[in-house]
Amino acid sequence: EVFRPHGVLFQPGKGADFYWDRAGGLMEGADKGRIYVELPNGETIKPKRMFFFWRRWPKIMPGSRVIVPKSKESVE
Repeated sequence: EVFRPHGVLFQPGKGADFYWDRAGGLMEGADKGRIYVELPNGETIKPKRMFFFWRRWPKIMPGSRVIVPKSKESVE
């Protein structure tokens, strides 16, 4: 659920938010709480919660995919 889903070239040290911003940003129907990263080895990772609202994204590896699912409300 990004505006222009496409591949974005790997940039060392960037988090998931960098990549979805380069894909046009999150659409209104994106489920921000269920975004995850699929690593090249098939492992999935989610952001770590810090405090009550801040999320820290792990470093992205080359070949990873950032998955932004559609919210359940927008599917119905």
